[in-house]
Amino acid sequence: MAINGLSNFAGELVVTITVPDALVAAEFYARAFGAEEIARYVVPRAPEGTSPVKQVHLKIGAAVVLVSTANPRTAKSLDRFGAKSPEMLNGFSSVLTLYVADVDVAVARACVAGAREQAPAQNSFWGDRFCIVQDPFGHVWGLAAVIEEISVEEHNRRWAAASKRGDAPYLAIKLSGS
Repeated sequence: MAINGLSNFAGELVVTITVPDALVAAEFYARAFGAEEIARYVVPRAPEGTSPVKQVHLKIGAAVVLVSTANPRTAKSLDRFGAKSPEMLNGFSSVLTLYVADVDVAVARACVAGAREQAPAQNSFWGDRFCIVQDPFGHVWGLAAVIEEISVEEHNRRWAAASKRGDAPYLAIKLSGS
């Protein structure tokens, strides 16, 4: 089904993240992840002490991420969506996973740009090389590269073997038409 109005976006699902300053964050994401700016929304007369850049649309790989500036003056309800930055939440509520060609190169680039490595790159039982970094704005990113294609059965066998309790969840795949 074709969806009208998606000309500025790479897909039907677009993620919006909230940060203290969208322009500063967009510059970081360009250095760390090769993000390209698509558009920005600027308030001509922003209140004193706030950023005039309210949102930057970025293309990261094939995905689009909207980076929005939080308004600290209205922390209880930051606009009609109630979005808060990780700093305002004193934590985070999601992980953005970015598939890259080389995880080790990607984590080094992100850390040089200002990210902090939270979990080192390692080969996972599910077939990815994977690590976790936290950006300077509190958002958590998984950096991943597929190093091995495995079947659902092999995934479940490895997951059970990795579980110390023996009751690890399993991957249930329902194929269309089955």
